[in-house]
Amino acid sequence: MEVSRHDGQGRPVLPGLVLDNDLDVGEDALVRGMLRIVNQDKTIAAGSLDASGSSYIRATGQGGVADNLDSITGGVDGQQLILVARETASVITVRDNSVGGGNIYTAGAASRVVRRSSTGNDVLVLMYFSLNTHWAEVSYSDN
Repeated sequence: MEVSRHDGQGRPVLPGLVLDNDLDVGEDALVRGMLRIVNQDKTIAAGSLDASGSSYIRATGQGGVADNLDSITGGVDGQQLILVARETASVITVRDNSVGGGNIYTAGAASRVVRRSSTGNDVLVLMYFSLNTHWAEVSYSDN
């Protein structure tokens, strides 16, 4: 890709850049303005969810009803995942490894209920650690 514009310090300016795959810049990247995170709707199947290529997931239970989430596949080291419920009928119970036996570790080993309502949405943020192949809770907001 040829860059025709540069900022005052010689760094390339790429207005309107859209990528279908990963971008590896090899060093720090400076973002001016808003960095938009693409959301994906995903369905829990057999207590599992695939986070490949995702950073923001609106989850729904299998069959559009309440469901348990015990494990998440497809993570890369340091990946952060924002998890919310897609529909009011889809109450998602994210279960800690000590309860569900999966690869999710929540603060205090507590199950986290993620639901959507007319007054707000619960939000769970997780980070993937490849050394232990697990997702750890970063924050949880019960709204």
